[in-house]
Amino acid sequence: MISTTGGGASSDRSIFGILDLSAAPAVSNYYFNSVNITGTATAANNTYALNRNSTATITLRNNILADTRSGGTGFHVALANTNAAATGWSATASDRNLLFNAAAANITQWLGAAAGNNLTLAGFQAATGGDANTTSGDPLYISASDLHIQVTSPAVGNGVTFGGVTNDFDNDPRPASSPDKGADEIVQAVGGSIAAGTYYNASGGTGDTLAGDVTVTNTFYLTGTPSTGANTLTIDCNGTVSGASPTSYIIGN
Repeated sequence: MISTTGGGASSDRSIFGILDLSAAPAVSNYYFNSVNITGTATAANNTYALNRNSTATITLRNNILADTRSGGTGFHVALANTNAAATGWSATASDRNLLFNAAAANITQWLGAAAGNNLTLAGFQAATGGDANTTSGDPLYISASDLHIQVTSPAVGNGVTFGGVTNDFDNDPRPASSPDKGADEIVQAVGGSIAAGTYYNASGGTGDTLAGDVTVTNTFYLTGTPSTGANTLTIDCNGTVSGASPTSYIIGN
């Protein structure tokens, strides 16, 4: 998880959440990262959630790249290859990412950092031949500095198993298929069962049952009426339940 305001107050800074300057024959792999660039610019410097200005072979999957910085005359970009050539960036290099910024016309840049290199996501997909399953939208971070996601985030369940990554930022397990994009995984039922364990965030809905005792240390999201069955759901003393209502509650044993 990478977040920065560029120093808090309005400023003129070149800001990079991730900057790749590696040279071939290096290999750069970026999987399941969450980046958030915020704040207000005052002049012409560009900012980037992820910028690659190199010739290394790159692979990007399941990243959330958000740059909602505003102001100034520079461009605030989610994903870019500002290297003058596409060397090392194949048509299959990047996919399944979630991009977000304040201006769709420059959500990406390709082969440079000037106005003429700005592209919409659709333009980037056409230029690179890749990112067919990459989408744009608000990732619904908890806050500008807390890059855990909300249960309604478009990142939830829309990633792909990749790169041998089996746990998230909090060591919560990734499912065998359709993990969340970004560094945070909200643990959900698989086949109707929430596995026993201790999790930072988890969610349960109608028809879901605990397969064993579950402890949630931060937030348990209700999306219906899950059942504990014969097991115990423990919410840590600093934890919360989100989404409770007359039609969304926990059925206890």
